[in-house]
Amino acid sequence: MSLFRITPFLFLCVWFLWTGVAQGQTTISASVNITRPSPSCTVSGTQDLEFGSYQMASGTNGTATVNPAVAEASLFTSAGAGTWGGTPDWGTFAVTVNNTSTNSTVAMSYPTNLETGASCGAATCRIPFSSGTVAFGTTATQAIFSTSGTPLTIGSSGVGSSSTRYYRVGGSLSGIALTKDVGVYEGDITITVTCGT
Repeated sequence: MSLFRITPFLFLCVWFLWTGVAQGQTTISASVNITRPSPSCTVSGTQDLEFGSYQMASGTNGTATVNPAVAEASLFTSAGAGTWGGTPDWGTFAVTVNNTSTNSTVAMSYPTNLETGASCGAATCRIPFSSGTVAFGTTATQAIFSTSGTPLTIGSSGVGSSSTRYYRVGGSLSGIALTKDVGVYEGDITITVTCGT
């Protein structure tokens, strides 16, 4: 048999065997689940605003100011015929933002008066309170906090990151006269954080 005749024969055999074999087919998927960490804000490091103590005396009414934007040694100034004592100090808090891509904001609400007793209904148990500036720093131990720019607006932390801003709060008292009741005068300063997205 010649080579010319064998070659077509072999080709037909191979073709028959190939097309006669059953074939299977399937697919698999390639996938990935993309997630984003949720933005969050937390408030910590709170400390009450303290004006110390005042022992009344006849004469000029007592006044006092706690300034959050000066060194600790100079934070308290006072006047009046009475005697100031105790340990005045800033109010403090810190705000930590996590996974934000937009700004977060802080709102402060101050009392009009500090009062003694839950049932205070007269001028004799109220001391006028004036809110002061709010100062901020990048660490809790920073010597002097700043009031420049927009301290109550916190820039985005970035997704996957966090940042913390530290605050000091001050204020002023006035009209502490001999007609005031003795006791501890208090009022609430409310801090509200609106977290960025």
